[in-house]
Amino acid sequence: MFRVSCSFGARGHSGMDRPKVARDLSLSGVREQVAADQIAYYRARASWYDDVYTCTGDYDRGPQLNGQWLADLATIEGALSRASLTGECVELGAGTGYWSERALDLVDRLWALDAVPEVLEISRTRLGARARRVEFEVVDLWRWAPDRVWDCALACFFIEHVPDEVLPGMLSALHDALRPGGTVFVAEGAAYATEPQVETRQIDGTCFQVVERRRTPAELTEVFAVAGFSVEVTNSPRYVHVTGHRD
Repeated sequence: MFRVSCSFGARGHSGMDRPKVARDLSLSGVREQVAADQIAYYRARASWYDDVYTCTGDYDRGPQLNGQWLADLATIEGALSRASLTGECVELGAGTGYWSERALDLVDRLWALDAVPEVLEISRTRLGARARRVEFEVVDLWRWAPDRVWDCALACFFIEHVPDEVLPGMLSALHDALRPGGTVFVAEGAAYATEPQVETRQIDGTCFQVVERRRTPAELTEVFAVAGFSVEVTNSPRYVHVTGHRD
């Protein structure tokens, strides 16, 4: 396994503590290494993943930035509620269920897919009795080959962890797995600069490589269009959200 030196704090999650590393993800062996590392990272982080939503622990950045982030979340949630998700929905990178909980207000049934079993168990607990309307599936989404169709799809803060070498095929698979006219909603962090796709994060002395590939509105429009989606992209200084339909 390729490793880089880690010399920062107990849990390196600030912007300063995520050094970028050059990895050639066009090589299947390298891509598999990074994919395995990314899954291991989210398994290690599962118990405190929701700190990002509650602005606690490593994600308590002070009243001003916390308030800004919570306002951004509220804006994205409002956009999600207006996205015409209905019927049977597939959620890519469902994680601990923060967005699953909100999607269940809109759809009849949800398929929550994630590569990390620990986060899906947290989601199951979070949803309580509503989990009866959810199918939780452990899936390596970088190799996703769906065998059924849905009415709509959701992916929040997940596609930014999918490399350029994988995303076109994943979106093509999603296109084929949606009924004609099916809605897709995506939320992502905003792109700031062109950098290597892989960054190093550290938890309790262990380093992990994670894909962090944020895309511009133009990049998102193009990659969705190639896969057969017509989309509208809304951009802000800190996030971007996409509402689209299968052509």
